[in-house]
Amino acid sequence: MVDKSIMVPDRSDVSQALADAPDVAAACEAVADLLVAKGFDLPSVYLLRGGRLRCYAARGYWQVIDGFPPGVGVIGRVLLSGRSVFLPDADQLDEFIAAIPGLLGEASVPIILNDPPAGVSNIASL
Repeated sequence: MVDKSIMVPDRSDVSQALADAPDVAAACEAVADLLVAKGFDLPSVYLLRGGRLRCYAARGYWQVIDGFPPGVGVIGRVLLSGRSVFLPDADQLDEFIAAIPGLLGEASVPIILNDPPAGVSNIASL
């Protein structure tokens, strides 16, 4: 059953949030806030900096995983492939890295500004 209270942001929502951000860090925070406003409890935004994925924004977590290399975990795989994934049973995958106990599903979308992707926006689910 689909939770009707959760609404996927459309391009205009994301475009407005990004247009209002004065810098990259604020843009990441705006995306995380937008995802929470749309009903997602555990969004995060990772950017590739210095050869590692760094967490620039997260909501709902009491800890985050930061500074991991591309290719590691679901987020790292999405970065390298440049393709979105939806994994309703992510906890069954060997490469799934749960930032907090009880995470089950995950959706990850590459942030594509050029080639290769600049980072990943992620939503985890309990």
